[in-house]
Amino acid sequence: SLRCFLLVVIVTTNKDPQAPKNALSAYSFFVTQQRAGKSTKNSKLSFRETALIIGQKWRSMNDKEKQPYFKLAERDRKRYQREKDAYLRTCEEIRTDKLI
Repeated sequence: SLRCFLLVVIVTTNKDPQAPKNALSAYSFFVTQQRAGKSTKNSKLSFRETALIIGQKWRSMNDKEKQPYFKLAERDRKRYQREKDAYLRTCEEIRTDKLI
């Protein structure tokens, strides 16, 4: 018989804790709001079942209903870019100081 072995390699990176957090997507904002809602908070549903229901709700929404979440995502992308630029400037200043 043919046996297949799966080799899992865990790659860890030394991410700077001062680095800005990535921007969230519109769907991430929606999920966060839905999970905080009363419908899922006191529910006896499993994590998987809750995720399926939230995913179905998102897919059934039209673009107009999703618009507030897209606006939040756009604002978060701008926040991330602003924080990332400031972070990179700081890193560049630190590198320059070390070279001198």
